[in-house]
Parts: sequence; C-alpha cells; structure tokens
Amino acid sequence: MRPLSGCFDRYDHRLGAVGVARQLNEVRVGKWRRHLTPYPSCDTTQIGQRGLIAAVSAALLLALLAAAPGGAARPYNVPDLRPWRPSLAIRFTSAMLALGHPVSDASDTNGHVVAAISGVSASDLPAIRRAAATAGRRVSRTCRCRMHGYEVRARVPGRGVVVVASS
Repeated sequence: MRPLSGCFDRYDHRLGAVGVARQLNEVRVGKWRRHLTPYPSCDTTQIGQRGLIAAVSAALLLALLAAAPGGAARPYNVPDLRPWRPSLAIRFTSAMLALGHPVSDASDTNGHVVAAISGVSASDLPAIRRAAATAGRRVSRTCRCRMHGYEVRARVPGRGVVVVASS
C-alpha cells in the first residue's frame, strides 16, 4: 500500500465512502468516465429557487411592458396592402414584348389600349399585326378587366405614322 500523502487520486480505494459516492455519480462509457448530472453545478435543491426567481422576473418584466408608453398598434393603410394590379397598357406591352415586338409607348383609356412601336420597316408590319392580335386575345382572356379594343401605331420610314392593327 502506498502511504497517504496530500495528493489523492480519485481512483484511490483508500478514500472510503467518498470514493464510493463518487463512483455512484459516474458512469463508465468505454474507457471514459462520465458524470450522471450534465454539469457539476446542477443541484436539484436549487431548482425551486431558480423557478421562483424566473417567475418573479417574468412578472416584473410584463408589468413594466404594460406600463410602457406607446399604446395600441396603428392600423395599416389598407390601400397600400393591395396587390399590384398592372394596367391594360402594361399588360398589352408585356404581351407584345413576349412575342418579340417591344412597344415604345402605350396608354389605355376606358378599356381601349393605344400602343406605339418605333423603328419598324414595311416588311415587319404583317408580323406586328399578328402579334398585336395575339397580345389582344391574351390580355382580354387573362385580365379580369374589360378590354374594349386596341390600336397599334408604327412609325415607318417614308410613310410616317401608320395604324398597323386595331380592334
């Protein structure tokens, strides 16, 4: 047997009851020893005190929050929350762009769309006429609004402004 010194090993069997208590609080996993409690400071006698402190702190914070100035939340501005609904001119312009004919200017009045295309040659007019008819059908079918008609104007060199398509 080794003589008792000021340094004790925790695996020293001479510790007696302290060593047995230590072994009861430990679990052997492989070659490592683990404590049964996750942290050494986790003491079950303090759980009641900690819970009471947490409850009192939460009540004090809620009372402080209730007394804080600010009042009720303001109602939202309802027109700002409406989803964006594009106009007939924007819908017609995007349909024409999807068909490969960009529109330079578009406007709509009472369901009638007037669009202008610039930089067009005379050979492009039939294709623009077909694209305008397709765009008009798409917009009137997909839009939940009333489209009365459309008019597509083009500036053709040598001819001036020509109405290419209308309905």
